[in-house]
Amino acid sequence: MDLFQRQAITVLFMLINGVAGFGYVVFQQFHNGNAGQLLNDLLAEQRIMKIKCLAALIACTVAQGAVLAPAFAQDTSKINRWFEDINKKYPNLQKKQNVGNIQDPGKIGTPGKFQNPGNINAPQGLQAIKTKSDPCSQRFLIGADTLFEFDKATLTPRAEETLTVLGPMIENAGLHPVLIEGHTDSVGTDEYNQELSERRAERVRNWLLEHRVVEKRAVSTVGYGEKKPVAPNTKPDGKDNPPGRALNRRVEIVVNTCAKVEEPAVTAAPSSTEPSVAEPSTTREAAGETNQSASESSTPPATGTTSAAPPADGSK
Repeated sequence: MDLFQRQAITVLFMLINGVAGFGYVVFQQFHNGNAGQLLNDLLAEQRIMKIKCLAALIACTVAQGAVLAPAFAQDTSKINRWFEDINKKYPNLQKKQNVGNIQDPGKIGTPGKFQNPGNINAPQGLQAIKTKSDPCSQRFLIGADTLFEFDKATLTPRAEETLTVLGPMIENAGLHPVLIEGHTDSVGTDEYNQELSERRAERVRNWLLEHRVVEKRAVSTVGYGEKKPVAPNTKPDGKDNPPGRALNRRVEIVVNTCAKVEEPAVTAAPSSTEPSVAEPSTTREAAGETNQSASESSTPPATGTTSAAPPADGSK
């Protein structure tokens, strides 16, 4: 029988003893008919039971301490032996370890140069189209970088998005003559830029015809090369100006809203430094036709009598 069972039996025995004594006192007082005395005896018996219970608890605590003291001492010795074994196994465990020197902070690194930004991606779709309206024209301006690769006249795959948006805008302007202008920057010779601007304008025209945006009789093209810049190609100090050159590389679609479709779309030829001179052959032909008409008008009408020519030998 362990300690807990012995304590439980002791407390139970004392409770039974107290209840039996309390019941005996109640029985005696009821038997004698003394109710008042019964109340006094109950209070007295209650105090006695409290004293008995307190005494029982004290006795149990003392007994428990007496019983557990050897076991506690034995457990304490086991714990001490365990710590001794740990110290033997790890002799440096309780020794104070030396803390190393705190590392000195290094110098703050100097930031490197900022990377130069790359080429800005050309806008596509509606964002790539700039519109300008005049009393008799509606102009749609598209950067060449949106439609073509640099120094090329072939439409790129991404140009399809912008031209698809441009088509309905031209159709909404109405059935009018359409002029497609090609422009370049100043890189390269004048002759090369002129030819490149013409090819780019022609390529946009072909796309509009292939997608039935305009009629063939209503559309024409012209190339201006680098003759009509909208921004400076160089900076004031003479250095290159890439943003300005990007603005000059463009294609402009001009809708003549004051003209009918039957009228020619090109109203003015590209500006030239030399005045136009009529071809000599054309001038000579015109002069010859004029003289012929004059001689025909001065010849008298033919009559019925004709004069015979004199003989070649002069004889009559």
